[in-house]
Amino acid sequence: MIKGRSAEALQTLARLHAGGDVDDPIVQGEFAAITTQLDQEASVDQAWSVIFKDWVNIRKVMFGIILQFATQMTGVSAIQYYAA
Repeated sequence: MIKGRSAEALQTLARLHAGGDVDDPIVQGEFAAITTQLDQEASVDQAWSVIFKDWVNIRKVMFGIILQFATQMTGVSAIQYYAA
């Protein structure tokens, strides 16, 4: 649906939920929910620069980097990969 293939998405939902019936209320409800969610997501600024505009976001990214670094330095990854 993100790429503008709404009719194909509706057909797929119908096959999954209602045996191909596109007029089924469950299919129509699911299609409406997906459409609404995509519209909401399209209205939000999703650029990489958003990470660096707010101190809270910078802290979250730094915690992730520190946690990944600490995990690699403990050697846990090698144990997970090669453990029997």
